[in-house]
Amino acid sequence: MEIESRPTSDASVRIRHTGWASWVFVAMSVSFMMQPFTDALPRHIPDTTWPAHAHFHLSVGLVNQFCLGVITILIARIPFRRGERWSWFALVLSWLTLVSLVPSSAYFGSGPEPHLWYPVGGLMLAAFIALSATAPLGLSRRS
Repeated sequence: MEIESRPTSDASVRIRHTGWASWVFVAMSVSFMMQPFTDALPRHIPDTTWPAHAHFHLSVGLVNQFCLGVITILIARIPFRRGERWSWFALVLSWLTLVSLVPSSAYFGSGPEPHLWYPVGGLMLAAFIALSATAPLGLSRRS
């Protein structure tokens, strides 16, 4: 009787970090979803120097940002925790959306209020660590 050995790329090994990592993406998404209500809306909606079309783009962007947060939470908590390979790549794209604040803020000389950079930077770093710890999921040949 021969004992069958499991390969190291087994799904249980590949997804061992997805539990805590998924909560990092939930925290990142919740903060990303709150940002319009705590920072963008109070600063820009009352600004009477903005034309109506700028307010239109602000509102569309805020709805898109909120919806991206919801989608990221769903991906992080369901398919990512199951070890589905495509979900790792989806979370990389979500992380890049948050990271895009840095070059955008530098280029335009604007962005989130200075006191928000510490939590945003912390979430960027935590999400990067979560992606790095679960990289075998994204890099594996099996899904």
